[in-house]
Amino acid sequence: MAVAWLSEIEERDPEGNALCTGRFECEGVELPFREALAWARAHADRAYIDIEFERYLLIGEDGQTPQLPPELAERVARGPRRPAVDAWRDRADDAPPARWEVEVALSPPDLSDKAHAEYERVVERVAGRLAAAGLDEIVVSSDEFDAGLADIEAQRRRAGSPTEFGWMTMHRLDFVLRAAVAAPSYRPVHARVRAAVLAEVEAAAGRRPYERGAEDIEDRWGVEVDVRPPGYEWRAPLL
Repeated sequence: MAVAWLSEIEERDPEGNALCTGRFECEGVELPFREALAWARAHADRAYIDIEFERYLLIGEDGQTPQLPPELAERVARGPRRPAVDAWRDRADDAPPARWEVEVALSPPDLSDKAHAEYERVVERVAGRLAAAGLDEIVVSSDEFDAGLADIEAQRRRAGSPTEFGWMTMHRLDFVLRAAVAAPSYRPVHARVRAAVLAEVEAAAGRRPYERGAEDIEDRWGVEVDVRPPGYEWRAPLL
């Protein structure tokens, strides 16, 4: 039995989010959807197709994989688009207000347990700035940071308590602030929160923090801001 695998080619918007092109990789050949479908029918008894983070059967049966829904096939045939789960990214700034979840990750400049109180002071100032910016339901957590420090300390002791040693932890070495706000779209919220957080961390710590992708991170706080609809889960591409 000949089996074919088709995978939709993705691109990225300026923020790094997935954009579906409506074109498919067909074992070395790039084709638009309807031509890809014809190609699969001509070359395979069973064909799988990966679309929008999910795998479907295009031709044949295997008793497990769902068939490609007709409504999804119609949408794919129309060409480039966002994945349905990311449609919220295109909400207009004059749309009716929607609820957004905000997460701010703050990475301290070093892992000194002695500076924990100072770190908490900076984080609390950031929480106050978020409240002043109109966010509510603000929750501050150091659980992952504390668990990471404990994990690293346990590794240090197992290594004989050396002054320097290599370590690795699966914990996020961040303080995390979560909040909520109502707004038409996520971009103004992200811009407002990002500006407030960067300004407050710089004022509290005396040095401009770094953001994702920065190279000069020594002795600086790290800041990452994420805004999304309630319950949204980021989906990785299928392998």
